[in-house]
Amino acid sequence: MNIKFFLAIFFLAILFSLFLLISKKFLFFHTKESFEIKILQLFQNIVDNFKSYLRIALTYSIDRVIDISAKKGGLITKEPQVWYWIYCGPNIPSFEKIKRCGELNLNYSLNIYISNYKIELPLSLSTQNVTDCLFNLTEADVEKGFHDEGYYFVQCGNTSIKIEIKDKLSSIENIGEIKEFLMNNRFWYIYRKVKEWALEEGSKFASCICECTPEGCHGFQQPCECVEKCAEKAFNALKQKFKDDKYISCDMSEIYSECSRGDLCHQCNVTGNCINEPSCEICKPPSECYFWEDFKRIPKKNLECAILRQASSTCKKLECKWYWGRAGGNFVISCLDNKYFISQFGSPQPLEFNVGLFCALKSCVCLSSSCKEYC
Repeated sequence: MNIKFFLAIFFLAILFSLFLLISKKFLFFHTKESFEIKILQLFQNIVDNFKSYLRIALTYSIDRVIDISAKKGGLITKEPQVWYWIYCGPNIPSFEKIKRCGELNLNYSLNIYISNYKIELPLSLSTQNVTDCLFNLTEADVEKGFHDEGYYFVQCGNTSIKIEIKDKLSSIENIGEIKEFLMNNRFWYIYRKVKEWALEEGSKFASCICECTPEGCHGFQQPCECVEKCAEKAFNALKQKFKDDKYISCDMSEIYSECSRGDLCHQCNVTGNCINEPSCEICKPPSECYFWEDFKRIPKKNLECAILRQASSTCKKLECKWYWGRAGGNFVISCLDNKYFISQFGSPQPLEFNVGLFCALKSCVCLSSSCKEYC
């Protein structure tokens, strides 16, 4: 009896030991599996958060690039000046140039956001920069007004994120293409209207400045009222482009204007037979205007100076001197669009599109009082 009881107790003890051993192994594998599942869930949460962060970063980057482009006159450059859409004639930045410059700056801005992505966890993160940001629109559609309110996709190429825990567990997630459908933005609408204005008014503004050059014969004038009137005409013509748009208001500021007399530009000293009595008018120089190359505060642009041609005459014993009459002005027109607002520096702001207006010319019109007629 005692032996049977002992064997039964012994057998039960073995069964209990086996049960504990099996349970321990099962618990270990179950705990390890649960830990790995939680890590995978954590990785997925980080990826999802990064995707959401990218979408927000893309929105802010688009707003930033469009805001800077508009303030610079359409084209982002290193120069502090805005783009001069009229520079003694139409000087329109090309659609492709503006579009490509915006895409490059968008690519740069978005990658700055990506490099600043951080999380407060004991994990190692590394991200890949995006490439090939694109504004999906064409010049033909812009000219037709199809994008006056936006309505086009902005997309940037692939990026990825790598998540790592002490070099043991890691995950690389390819995010793929990110895009946003841009609406409620009238950058290309203002571009289209300003382009129409520059084509129509560029030559008119230059002709008006040319007509101001005789004002320089009366001495130095700064500011020059004649030049200011020319700018006012051009400014009013631009405002007319938006006369039916209650959301856009424009103002003009003057950087500099001047009318003055320059150096000797033409001297007539000829001999010969004269049908009429000698007169300084007979050997008057050509009246066309030339670029005034030493005008103060000239915006940068490559222009070649013209070579003046000497006028011929049959006047006898005549000596006359003419001097440059000069006139020039430098103005900036700012147009605010209050229909839609963009997010900049934590607060919504209207889109501000700046337009440069410049011309400085000289003509050989100032007749010296030293004009002499003698035998």
